Parts: sequence; structure tokens; C-alpha cells
Amino acid sequence: MPSTSRRHLLLGFATLPLWPGMAQAAPSAASAAALLGCGRDAAGDAVFGLDAAGEILWRQALPGRGHGMAVAPDGSFALIAARRPGRWLLRIDLHQPQTPPQLWPCDDLAYGGHVVFLDQNRVALSASDAEGYGCVAVLDAASGGRIALWPTDGIDPHELLPMPGGILALANGGDAAEASCLVRLDATSGAILARIEAPPKLHRLSLRHMAALPDGSLAVAAQDRGGAEAGMPLLALWQPDERLHWIDLGQSQGDLRGYCGAIAAQDTRLCLTSPQGGVALLHPGSSRIEAADLCGVAPLGPGFMLSGGRGDLILPDGSRRHHAVAWDNHLKAV
Repeated sequence: MPSTSRRHLLLGFATLPLWPGMAQAAPSAASAAALLGCGRDAAGDAVFGLDAAGEILWRQALPGRGHGMAVAPDGSFALIAARRPGRWLLRIDLHQPQTPPQLWPCDDLAYGGHVVFLDQNRVALSASDAEGYGCVAVLDAASGGRIALWPTDGIDPHELLPMPGGILALANGGDAAEASCLVRLDATSGAILARIEAPPKLHRLSLRHMAALPDGSLAVAAQDRGGAEAGMPLLALWQPDERLHWIDLGQSQGDLRGYCGAIAAQDTRLCLTSPQGGVALLHPGSSRIEAADLCGVAPLGPGFMLSGGRGDLILPDGSRRHHAVAWDNHLKAV
């Protein structure tokens, strides 16, 4: 995602002090974190623990810009993935987040920015090998040791999503020469069970982010590599029968400016964000929220928490908090 507005913002943070007491957050406060968010403040790149009111509980430095996050099934620790094409993964104790984290570097793969838990003992990251082919790196959740490497039958894999029945869904972003595609893999063997591409007239779209819905379908958010054509659909439903059904968002579609930065689901409701458009859209319905460089979104309580690259946090009730943090693309509910 373009980072110009975020980096320009940080120039103004250089003289700001850190929040009092952040360096030694109490374990009891740390364990109450409701959300995780990566971002950059005056001290550099970090991941932050947030409470449900949008207050920062703790900060843990990162070796570079973070992107996707995953929380262990038992809630004891989290993993932070480097923004693509990064080569590290960080393991943080969520009960004592100020303790030194474990850094797991990688020298032969470029990670795609997202990580998920397959179970308590295994994690999966989107990645690309030295030739640029997409793969899923399966690691031991305790040591970071590699267990397996699965091809994704595409290039530039981005977000992954575990599904019921031992299935792993993945979005291959593609490029100008190779179409984007969605695949379902067996989460034990890595075998590809299904693959679907956008129709030829939509091949310029990059399918990148997904959210699971109660009926077993996946909502898929796209980015238009060809520009920001108002009529180009950016939301699709990948249905259990392997059909890809494109959703017309009406007049609001053009407000996304050809770019969905993130998507989240709360029961049957979806929230799509666009940093280019500075907007979050709720679907179904016509509700919208506006803020500059708005991208991060996570379900929280009855609604969604949102974050923007200029420091804004927007709570489900519509109230706002502001921190001297250039929030990155994603938020993660703990």
C-alpha cells in the first residue's frame, strides 16, 4: 500500500515524547489488550496493544515495518509478519509483551505480509521463493522452524485464512502478466483443492484480502492495478460451490478509488476500507465513515474498530481517538 502520507506524517512526530509509562506496562494491563496494531511513532516501527477504548496499553519495537498479525488459539502469544517482501516473523508474549520477543529471520523466502495459525502448534505464512513463485511456509509455532513449503499455484500470495474442515484459503495477488487467483489448500498436506480466477474482463484486479462469513463463503476485497475506474467491482463472494459472485456497491463503489486496503466481517456485515478514498464502507447498507488514509479494520463488540495512517482510531460507537502513530494497514482482534 502506498505509504507517502504515513511517512510524511512521521516527520512531525520526530520531536514528540513517548507516552509516559509505556516502556514498562504492567502485565495485568497488557493482558487486557483487545486489539493489536502495527505502526510507526517517533521511536520507530512497533506493534501496539490497544484496549477496547482505543487507548495504548503497551508498545513493542519491531525490526522493520509490520503488517499482518495472528493470535494463538489459546491467546498466549501473537505473531507479527513483516510487510512484504520482508524476511522476518516476530513472536510476542501477550501476557508479558515487554519481555524480549523471539525474532525468526528467513534467508530464502520473501514473506507476503500475512500469517495465520493452522492450530496451536503450526503457523502458515504467505511467501514467494527466489524465482518469484508463490508458496506457503509452514512453521513450528514454538521454535519458528520450518515444517513444510507448499506451492500456491500463483504469484504474490498475500492473505491466508483458515476455514472449517481443515482448509486454508489463500489469495494470490498476481501481477500484470499473471492473473490473480484464489485457492483452497488442505491444511495438513498443502494439496490444492480448488482454484478460481477472476473472469478475463477483470484480470487487472488483484485479489488480496478476505473475510469469512457464517454461510461458509468468503468475502474477497480487490485492488485495481489498472487505475481507479469507478465501475470496476472490488468486492466478491467466493461461495462454497466455488463460484465467484461480484457485488455492485452502487455509487459508493467509486469512493474506494480502485483500492480496498482491508476487509473485516461481523456476522453477515462487512466493512471495506480504502486509504486512497479515505473511507470505510459497511455492506450491506449505505453507512460510511470518513478519515484520511483509513485502512485498518477489525471486528470489536457489535461493530468495527478502524485505524488510519495519520493517527486516527475510530471506535464502533463512532467516537475517535488520536495517537502520534502512523497506523499500518491492519488491526487484529485479540
